[in-house]
Amino acid sequence: MSSIKFIWSLIASVFILISSISSQSAFDSHLSIQLYHSLDAHDVNGFTSRGNITIISINSADIVVNQKELNIKELDVLKKLAKDKKLYRLKTDVVGSDGVKTTFLSSLKACHLLQSALHDFITINFDHNNAVLGVNIRAVSLDGTSDDCDSLAFDNINEFSTVVNLKNIEAAPIPDTQSFIQKLEREKEMREKGETDNRSFIQKYWMYIVPAVILLLVSGVTNPEAQAGAAR
Repeated sequence: MSSIKFIWSLIASVFILISSISSQSAFDSHLSIQLYHSLDAHDVNGFTSRGNITIISINSADIVVNQKELNIKELDVLKKLAKDKKLYRLKTDVVGSDGVKTTFLSSLKACHLLQSALHDFITINFDHNNAVLGVNIRAVSLDGTSDDCDSLAFDNINEFSTVVNLKNIEAAPIPDTQSFIQKLEREKEMREKGETDNRSFIQKYWMYIVPAVILLLVSGVTNPEAQAGAAR
């Protein structure tokens, strides 16, 4: 019985340590995100600078966005992408406070981007340690979008208007270790009094075991070192 109590006390200590690390990460959070876009449908590596996003604080969503205006040549190429029903591709280089760079790719229909008058929505997804899991882009249009850009005029459009959304995954439940230990103590008192509980260990403690297993699984899936979809 003492060994079980020791194990659960150890698990509780690990949870406290993880929470402490996450808090420190949130306090020190500072991200620089470089934006590059592809305006050439025939060159998969033809990305040019679009601007940057600086996240001063993740918790307070303190964000600064700086983006370049499109020149006449770039706008003409973007119009051609739209009329040819091609994709507008965005590459983001995320540089954390530790200097490590991670690259993400996302895309949307060029026609939809022009229909929205270059108003787009960039969502940055974080894990529980404030590490970036992905960056996605979509068009923001009040009138809806279609795939027909042949008849539309795109005059006086040369500047991006971007809304940045920071999205965190939900925290997994933390096992109630204190109640579990108290339950063990009550069972010990019952045995000393000659009272017994014939249920199996799983039947008696499943409500404590299941949250711990879920948390460990989620922690393994969201481990930044295991992200196979991100290029460094």
